[in-house]
Amino acid sequence: MARRFRLGPLLYLVAFAVVFVDPILSLLAYLLLVGLYVIRGPGDLPRAGQEAAETP
Repeated sequence: MARRFRLGPLLYLVAFAVVFVDPILSLLAYLLLVGLYVIRGPGDLPRAGQEAAETP
């Protein structure tokens, strides 16, 4: 029974670490994707206006 009381705080610490780190990783992944989009620029797809003007 004493072992259960020793593991309790450790489990709470692990749960807090997962809950705290997961949003930070999600935010960093989002910022990385936005940064890559800004650095690489827009894609090579034609704009809607250009495509409509070129078709007869």
